[in-house]
Amino acid sequence: MNRKRVDITEKQAEVFTYILEFVENNGYQPSVKEMAEAFGISRKALRDRLMQLAMKGYVEMPIKHSERAIRLLHVKFVRKFAE
Repeated sequence: MNRKRVDITEKQAEVFTYILEFVENNGYQPSVKEMAEAFGISRKALRDRLMQLAMKGYVEMPIKHSERAIRLLHVKFVRKFAE
């Protein structure tokens, strides 16, 4: 499904960048638990940020929640935003 890219908040960019760097360093996605712990927030709060990123077209998440099934989109744009 193609979604129009929309500006994201600083917190959303931080989550996206965290996932990107984690994948680059480890070769696989971080779990929701790992991300929530890294940001000091609840899993629900982290999932809310991920859902916002998905609605804005920056990540894809499967319908069935898998801890490591997040697919990143628009990597170049967010890297520029995060710098």
